Amino acid sequence: IDERHARMKDKMKTAMKMKEAGNIAFKAGQYTEAYKNYEAGLDADKRVIELQANAAMASEFLLEQPNHPLVPKAYHRRATAHVMLSHFKLAVADFERALERDPTNKEIKQQLAKARASLAEQDREKQIKKKVASAANKDATSDIDTDTMQKLGKIEKLVRIIKPRKVRGPAPPESGKENDSDSTNQVSTPDSTSGPQTKSDNEASANAPAEPRKAASGRRAEVQAACEELAEIMRNNDECQIYLRTCHGLEALCKQFLGAEDEVGPLCALPVLKALHVACFNDTNQEVVLADRNFLCSTMQLLKRTEVEPATAAIRLLHVCTSAPSSRKSIVDYFSTGKESIQPIIGLLKSKDPVVQANTLGLLSNCALEKAMRKALKTSEVDTDLVSQALQLMTSTLTPIVESAVTFVANLCNDSELRNKIAENPATVPALVRFLPQAAAKKAPQGMGLGVSLEPPKSQKTASVKSTISPTLLKGALAALSNCLLSDTAQDRFVLEGGVARLVPLLENSTNVTLLRTLSILSRALRKLPGVQEFRQVDGVVKAVTSWQTIQSKSPQAQPIVADAVSAETDEDTQLVEGFTRLFAVCTSVDKSVGLDLVRCAGLSMLLGVVADKRSSDVSLGNAALCIADSSTNDLVLSKLSEADAVPSLIEVAHKRKGPCCKNAGIALARMSRDPKCMERLRELHGIEIIYNYVKP
Repeated sequence: IDERHARMKDKMKTAMKMKEAGNIAFKAGQYTEAYKNYEAGLDADKRVIELQANAAMASEFLLEQPNHPLVPKAYHRRATAHVMLSHFKLAVADFERALERDPTNKEIKQQLAKARASLAEQDREKQIKKKVASAANKDATSDIDTDTMQKLGKIEKLVRIIKPRKVRGPAPPESGKENDSDSTNQVSTPDSTSGPQTKSDNEASANAPAEPRKAASGRRAEVQAACEELAEIMRNNDECQIYLRTCHGLEALCKQFLGAEDEVGPLCALPVLKALHVACFNDTNQEVVLADRNFLCSTMQLLKRTEVEPATAAIRLLHVCTSAPSSRKSIVDYFSTGKESIQPIIGLLKSKDPVVQANTLGLLSNCALEKAMRKALKTSEVDTDLVSQALQLMTSTLTPIVESAVTFVANLCNDSELRNKIAENPATVPALVRFLPQAAAKKAPQGMGLGVSLEPPKSQKTASVKSTISPTLLKGALAALSNCLLSDTAQDRFVLEGGVARLVPLLENSTNVTLLRTLSILSRALRKLPGVQEFRQVDGVVKAVTSWQTIQSKSPQAQPIVADAVSAETDEDTQLVEGFTRLFAVCTSVDKSVGLDLVRCAGLSMLLGVVADKRSSDVSLGNAALCIADSSTNDLVLSKLSEADAVPSLIEVAHKRKGPCCKNAGIALARMSRDPKCMERLRELHGIEIIYNYVKP
């Protein structure tokens, strides 16, 4: 903690130093220099709001020069300042201007999306306020329905009940006036203020006079009932969740949880947490609640309790609060403080309560999306034990637990070190393969006839996994396998477990996302001959080509966009074409006879179409050319290439494109020169020189 504090102080000093340098340059009229200094300060510490404001001010002068290279950054900085001031409409406008000038900037895209969401939330809040005001004034034109109005009115009343009242301290001030809870309250330690009543609480209430004890009991019951009713009203009602924030209900609940009212004390912590759990299904509410570090720390302390109820209430709330990136970051920051902060939540995985287990896995899974969380797990040295527990929980009979365990493993795989540990674990691949569709019966080898059935008797057949597996579970399993199969060991194990045959059904009638992941896994699993043989045996090549043709027929314009187009990000259709060409390139590099399969099912024509299309991406072209090069070693495939007059398209790729796709096209041309007709076309189009550049003797 001391080291972290020292680093924060150093960053603050650097930021303030750059702020002063920027101020000097700004006063001298050197706005570009001032802006650069402010940016350098913000790189050191983004929390200094003065730097945000100064950078935005300097950007105003830069914007008077439309062609200045810093104009996109200036718009970006001014938009960031607007966000900090909650001026979301102005922020959206500036982010859009910045994106127009820098269309490939992912950070601007993400912040623009967040600003738009915040603007939409702000507009909804204003609309609800307007409706309530109209209804209060008995405006006949108000479009709010009576039922909703009654609920919002009830929320106001319940918030007034929950709001901590003024309480007398142990020694009243001399003036005889009561102390204001807002001014005198100090947050108690989590162990004494959060969660169910402890032994010391019981002893204290037992020793208290009868009258105050009775009054306190009545007040506690009143707050508890209000929290329970509030949770029921807000359930599945976004308007009510927003209005709770508008009428300061979140603030009241958090204060009550932190022990702001002596008469209520910690006994109402559980109903308060349950009400907050429902309220935090709204993303903005999550940010408001977790903005109070004391609240977050006190909630985390409940995870250390041995009682089930406090841990359940706390973990459910924290799990919900990890759904939005900003609130998730607050929780990850807490976990990053050391092993002591992570250990309690790891311990909850061993809980016998399935609700606790499912929510704990869900929280860890969401947090594992953040790089800081994955780093914290490695630093705390709990990652190995954590992976083993997650794999064990994959065998649970409860679907939510299995889904969360699979997704957690998939998210951990985003870190290369953790991915290697997971992939090398012998239990990982078999556990994940279980969640793939059941493999279809293999075709009988040629010459075997139909006398012997390879399928098991009907009584022994197992139910198809595809019919019972949830989309979430399948999505997580595919994501985890895609990452794990970067390991050679995992690739071999996947083939041995029959994973190839179980993947092939997903090539048909799947969503684009599922198909992309399926293609990615197959491209990694088929890098050795046993995998390719298994793929061919279950008609994998034919089914892959059929799937590609189906997609193309549904979307005639869904051809790749060239790399130098306006947007550098490939769309989904481009990724699919790249996935199919990569799969066939891998297969033909391992087994050249796959080229014959491609000829029989029109796959070769699809590849030639990619080569001929000027909109094709370099990745698609490179893989298609490589596949053609490997397939052309077969005389039958070579004759088909000659008939299709593939030489001109390949020459154009080799001549006009850059990178590996040019080399692959050159190699394909060199191998096709064995055919007299292809050789003649090469001479006509001066292709010999191109071949020489890539295939020198």
